[in-house]
Amino acid sequence: VSCSHRFPKPLRGFFRRAMTKTVLLATEKAFAAEAVSKIEGVTKAAGYKLVKLENYKSKDDLLKAAAAADAMIIRSDIVDKAVIDKAAALKIVVRAGAGFDNIDLPACTAKKVVAMNTPEIGR
Repeated sequence: VSCSHRFPKPLRGFFRRAMTKTVLLATEKAFAAEAVSKIEGVTKAAGYKLVKLENYKSKDDLLKAAAAADAMIIRSDIVDKAVIDKAAALKIVVRAGAGFDNIDLPACTAKKVVAMNTPEIGR
């Protein structure tokens, strides 16, 4: 179904982009296979593209992957100002775990990026 018949021309590209949001699953230590499977199912059902960056070795790898991310799911990975600045379309960072000590909250606030955590994970 094309959206070109329903929306004025200036809005068509917006809705196409909205349907192809990219979620970056970034972790130096791999998530459990069951967790990844659930994340894949949820992102696919929502129409999002999931990009996995597991077991990466350098911050440059994270910066490169973050550049295309609309959302990030992390564990204990460091999401600092450099990562947030590189991810121009970033809207949300979700830490799978408790706390925000690895997320630069002032940088998130400055760029209007929501930071969330899931403190029940790992209990």
